Amino acid sequence: MNDYWRKYRCEFRYSHSLGAPTAMWSIIGRHGGVHAHMRRYREDEKPSGGIELHYQIPPDYMDDQAPSHQDCWLLNSPCWHDGSSLAIEPYKENMDYYCNNPERMWDVLIGVYADHFRCYSTGEDSDE
Repeated sequence: MNDYWRKYRCEFRYSHSLGAPTAMWSIIGRHGGVHAHMRRYREDEKPSGGIELHYQIPPDYMDDQAPSHQDCWLLNSPCWHDGSSLAIEPYKENMDYYCNNPERMWDVLIGVYADHFRCYSTGEDSDE
C-alpha cells in the first residue's frame, strides 16, 4: 500500500453544478501543492481541465516575481502558481475512473510533485 497519507494531505471533491460534473483532486506536501481539475460540459465530449502547481517558495523562473496569490486557496499562504491544461490531457478520457478511484489521480499528482518540488540544495525529492 502506498504510504502517501503520511507525507501528503490528499483531498478529492466532486460536484454537479449547472449540469456539469466537476472533479478536483489535490495533494499538499512540505514545499507546496498540486491540484488537478476536470469538468465535463457535455456527455459526448472530453472534459476540460488542468494540473496546477502551487509553490511556497518561488521556482527559479519566478524568483523575481511577487507571489501569484497572497492567500492561496490550497496552501492558505502566499504561493507562486503555475499550471497546464495540456498536463491533464492523458487522463481526461478516464474522468469517471479517476472519480471512482481518487487514489489513482493522487498517484499521478505525487509524480508531478516529485518532478517539480525538489530540495533546492540537494536536488533530492523534497518529501523523502
